[in-house]
Parts: sequence; structure tokens; C-alpha cells
Amino acid sequence: VEFYGSQSLDQKLNYDLLLNVPKAALGNQANEIFGQWTGIAQQAGVSLKVPDVIPVKGQIRGMLTNPKIKLNLKDIAQQSVETVKEAIKEKVAEEIDKAKEEAIRKAQAEADRLMSEAEQRANQLISAAETAAKQINETAKQTAQQIRQEAEAKAAQLEKEGKAKGPIAEKLAKESADKIRKEADKKASDIENKAKQESQAKVNQAKAEAENIKASAKAQGDKLIENAKNK
Repeated sequence: VEFYGSQSLDQKLNYDLLLNVPKAALGNQANEIFGQWTGIAQQAGVSLKVPDVIPVKGQIRGMLTNPKIKLNLKDIAQQSVETVKEAIKEKVAEEIDKAKEEAIRKAQAEADRLMSEAEQRANQLISAAETAAKQINETAKQTAQQIRQEAEAKAAQLEKEGKAKGPIAEKLAKESADKIRKEADKKASDIENKAKQESQAKVNQAKAEAENIKASAKAQGDKLIENAKNK
């Protein structure tokens, strides 16, 4: 018990009290108040327990020979209202947090799905480009090989014919044959180099498109998560 106040010379009492009173000692009126605010809280989905000991304000008035003690149940009612308000606020905040966490979880799952699909598409794009590049290089290699073989056959035939006609003709035929081989090799090399450039460009383009696909998916996922966090 805490109390403070004064007593006049004519024995009049003017004290205020703060009592820690067992709930059972407060009587039916207080219990009705408790029942009302716990009922309101339950309707709001909040479970509140009335404490076993209740702080109650009171007054001591009257005369020293005849003191009168009055407990202020209005304060209990007001405290009950504030307790319910605070509990409901906490409940609402808790539900909001739960909803926000669930929204973020779903957004993260969707972001992961978008990224997974983007990586799959990106890998398919690069794989298709690499397959096409391999085919381009293989075709160029076969074409170059055919050019060199045909040139070699032509040069060899020319040298054979020149050799049959004598030393001078053989020398001239060899020069012509070397020229045929050189020109054919250059043509074949040009075809191979052009194929390499074309195939590499195709792969590079696919890789760039793949990065754009993944970047776009990441941006979409990040936006979903950010929106969920800001709700």
C-alpha cells in the first residue's frame, strides 16, 4: 500500500492511496468491468488475462475517528480500456507483420521462379548458338578441304603434263601449280576465318541476349520483393 496526503488540525483526513488488491477482493462490479474488456478483446481476436493483483487508486476522507475509504473503480475501467486498445494495436501490428512476411516469402518464391526460368532460357539460347556455330565451322572446314583437294589434283595434273614435255615445261608447270595451290589455300582459309567470325558473333550475341534475359528477370524479381516489403 502506498498513500500520501495530509491530516488537518481538526482531524480531517485527506489521503490518496495506491493499493495492490487481489482480483477476487474487488467484488462483482470490478469483475464485470474485467469481463467486458476481456470480451471486447476476444472479439478482436486478442487473448487477454486479467492479472491476479490489480493496482487500484483510492482515497481516505472523513475524520480521524470516522475514516471513509473509497476505491476508484473508474480508474480501473479506464485502465481496462487502455489495456484493450494497446492489446488490439499489438494484435493488428502482429497480423500486419505476418501478412508482410508472407507477401515477402511469396514474392521471393516468384522471383526465384522467374530467375530459374530465365537461366533455363539463357542456357538454351547459348546452347543453340554454340550448336549452330559448330555446324557453320564444320561446313566451312569441309568446303575448304574440298577446295584444297581440287586445287591439289589440278596442280598435280599440271605438273605431270609439264614433266612429260621437258624441263622448261616442267618448270613452268610447277610455278603454275604452286600458284594454284597458294590461291586455293587462301580461298579456303578465307572461308574458314569467315566462318569462325560468323560463328563467334552468333555465340556472343546469344550470350548478350542471355544476360539481358537474366537481368530482366532479376529486375522483375527485385521489384516484386521491394513492393512486398513496402506494403
